[in-house]
Formats: sequence, structure tokens, C-alpha cells
Amino acid sequence: MSQTVDKKSLKDIFLDRYDNVVASATGEGAVADIRKAAAEKLAEMGLPVGKDEEYKYFRITGQLEKRFDHAQTASAKDVAEQDYKRFLIEGLDANVLVFVDGQYSEQHSRIISPEKEIRIRDINKAIAEDADAVAGIMAKGTQHDDAYFLANTALFEGGVIIEVPKSAVVEKPTAIINISDSRGRKAFSFQRNIITVGENAQASFYVENNTVGEAISFQNGATEIFVADNANVKVYNLQNDAQAYQVNNTYIYQGKSSVATNITVSVEGAMVRNNLRFSLDGEHIESNMFGLSLLDGKSVVDHHTVADHTMPNCESNELYKGIFDGKSKGVFNGKIFVRQNAQKTNAFQSNKNILLSDDASVNTKPQLEIWADDVKCSHGCTNGQLEDEQLFYLRARGIGEEKARAMLLYAFAEDVVTKIDNEAIRTHIDKIIEARLIK
Repeated sequence: MSQTVDKKSLKDIFLDRYDNVVASATGEGAVADIRKAAAEKLAEMGLPVGKDEEYKYFRITGQLEKRFDHAQTASAKDVAEQDYKRFLIEGLDANVLVFVDGQYSEQHSRIISPEKEIRIRDINKAIAEDADAVAGIMAKGTQHDDAYFLANTALFEGGVIIEVPKSAVVEKPTAIINISDSRGRKAFSFQRNIITVGENAQASFYVENNTVGEAISFQNGATEIFVADNANVKVYNLQNDAQAYQVNNTYIYQGKSSVATNITVSVEGAMVRNNLRFSLDGEHIESNMFGLSLLDGKSVVDHHTVADHTMPNCESNELYKGIFDGKSKGVFNGKIFVRQNAQKTNAFQSNKNILLSDDASVNTKPQLEIWADDVKCSHGCTNGQLEDEQLFYLRARGIGEEKARAMLLYAFAEDVVTKIDNEAIRTHIDKIIEARLIK
């Protein structure tokens, strides 16, 4: 007589990993307390399913339960130099941080900026040296209740703490290269990065996720960026990994008169969720959120953004564009909160999409909640197709249909791409976009 063994839910797999691996390795202390609280909250909430409004169009939990064995991670020593060097951008003079399945690989990384400009520490070593100090930084994130962020807090096994001192100007960008090693197995990782940028300091970062091997990978990453008064931070993200299932949580906390910019270009991905939240915690802040999705096949990319205005005289700018072909799917949910104290707020949000096939789809939901009365806010979205009139105009001037189509699509995407002010990064992404548009 056969017996049926009930398959564990993803939540139970995560919590078992916390109980059997993480809790014993973490030990006691302030960071351990934060991680335990996150695990307990995750146990109470559970992971999002189809009925969860925030994950209504991004049902990754069921896909992960079907597809992944959450039992193995690789070691940095398993990855050879050629495995990550092919992901480096030609001509980009940068600090390079390499991560393998969420673990920081010091042996593969290269820091060329002096420590007076930027200091980089393995997060586990930093916790071992001064857990209370790390917990003090992590305490800000305990307000967030996204289930996958809670899972990251409970389960992260690697990452870095990046510190840019007061008044430092980091001349070279810092490239964060995340590698999932799926050779002979399905890879997964929980990576936690914390970035602090001091008063009047400047820094920029480039982030790219990749899979080495033939199988799929799951990356549940979280990055918290603390931007002090009068500081300036830029973050460029390239998502170009067809094998990746990803949930990326990025939380940016800004002090007065600071400027922070996040640009995400999504070209490939099995299922990718980007949770991006800006907290405008002082006056005269500028926050910029720009994104471009250029998808084909069955790729799914979901952008959930929040601009939370809590103080007066601040500005947020948000522009997300999408080009969807094949059976690809896009999601955009953008929230702007203007709290009662946030008078003189100027908030702009726009989402524009082009559908190139009948099977492609996009779900958009711009949201604006205002409790102040002296503000300037706008939001809107448009979904459509290429304009026949514009195509005809180019064809009439002797331009072939394929080239004319690519020209129009690139012009549509250019609004986002030109906001990348690092020439090497912009050129690299330009080439990827051109290759995709000219098939």
C-alpha cells in the first residue's frame, strides 16, 4: 500500500532552514534578535499567494515550490576567474565586488579606491566584530513587512557593509556582480548588503545578477542604502539573466538635501520582482526612480515602487517604461505617499508601455495618497502599440521596416537609458538593447 508524503510549503522550507542552519550559526546578540523576530513574523504571515494583493500578478511562491530544492549553496572556491570576468563591463574602471550564491568572495573581488573613500567589510565579519553596531543599522528595516524581505532578514548568509565616510567622493563606481552557481543543481541565495553614505559624500554603484550553469536560480536579495544629509548616490541595475527567479528589496533612506537615483534596466529574467522604496526623511530631498523593461519570451518583471514623502520641500521623479514582446508580462505598481507634514512636495510619476504582440501583457496601478494640501503631484500610465503613422513616415524615407521599428523602439527607451551618466555602463546597456531590438 503506497503512502503519500506531503510536500513542504516554501514557508516551512525557509523556517526549517532558519531553525536548522541559521539560528545555530547566528548565536545570540542584537542581530540574532532581529533575525529571530523576522522568522517569527514570517511564520505568522506566511509567503504571498495569489490572493495577496501586493503579489496578485507575480505568483512566485507557487513557482518556487514547484521548481526548487532549497538545500545547497556553492562556495566561492567553486567559481573560476572566467566565470565572473565575462560579466565585467569593458572599459569600466571600478571597484568590483563578486558574490557567489550570496556569499562575498574576497578572493575574486578587487578594491582599487582607497579606504579613505570607501570601506567594504564582509557582513558576517562585521557582525562578529560589533553586532550592536550592525543591529543599530538594521533596526530601520524592521518596519518593513514584505514577506520576502523578512525571509532575507532571517536567512541571509552573506553580504557586505559598504561605508563611504563623511565628505568622501568615491571617484570610481563600485560594481556588484552577483553569481548563482547552478552547475548540476538549482542555486539559491539570500544576500544582505548595507550601504551608508556620509554627509556631503558621493558614490555610485552598478549591480548585475548572473547565473553560471544550465539550471535555474533563485536570488532573494536585500539592500539598504542610508544617504546622509547633502550626500549623492546613484545605483544602476542591469537584469539580464534568463534563468533567474529573483526578489530584490531595495530600501533607500535619505537625509535632508540629499539626492538619490536608482535606475533599473530589465532585459531578461524568468520571474523578477523589484521592490524599491524611497523614504524622504528630511527637507529639500530629491529622489529619482527610473526603469526600463525590454522583455520577450515568457519573462515576467514586476516593479513595485514607493516614494514616501514625510517632510516638506521635497521632490520625487519616477519614470518607468516597458516594451513587451512574445508572451512576456510586465507589472508596475507605483505608490506615492505625501504625509501631512510634507507641504510643498513635488511628485511626478509616469508609466508608459508598448505591447508588440497579442500574447504580451502589462498590469499597471499608479497610486497617489495625499494628506497635505500644498503639493504638486501627478501620475499616469499609458499602454499601446507602435504608431503606424510614425512607422510609415520612416518607411517613406527609404528606411527598411525592421530598422524603422527598432529606431522607434529605441527612441522610446532612450528617455531612461540617457539618464545613466556613466559612459561605460551606458554604452554596455545600449549594446544589449540594440541587440535585442534588431533581431
